[in-house]
Amino acid sequence: MPTSADAYVNGVRRVTGCVTERLFAGTGFRPAPATQYGAFLPATEPVILRDADRTRGVALAVRYDYIVEDVGTDTAGREFRIRETSYRFQVSDRDGREILAYHWHPEGVSPVTEPHLHLSGRLRPLDAGERDARWRWVRCTCRPGR
Repeated sequence: MPTSADAYVNGVRRVTGCVTERLFAGTGFRPAPATQYGAFLPATEPVILRDADRTRGVALAVRYDYIVEDVGTDTAGREFRIRETSYRFQVSDRDGREILAYHWHPEGVSPVTEPHLHLSGRLRPLDAGERDARWRWVRCTCRPGR
């Protein structure tokens, strides 16, 4: 578990840097009663994933919800810890139709509290050009700070 909000958000940035140049930012870095969140900026717009010719692709929206907890004082000053409370990854086609979503929300109205995948029942063919689309990925962890 990351020991600071900066480390947490920087870990997410390393992961998201694999697929986009858009900035991933967090809303809070100090203990607060409210849940903070991290998302691509602007938070209302998903990013278009890189493809070989940058003309096609799918959109990715990511949101991590977290709480910044004060765990006391060490010799360097205040020590904070990040506790993830939920996350959501959504992949959509260029027209905004959801293809898949991967969630974890251990609290709330849903009886499903483990990470889970949603696949759309209304998938349409994706334009992949003359060949199958391939997105370059570098190996990176999907859970920052682990």
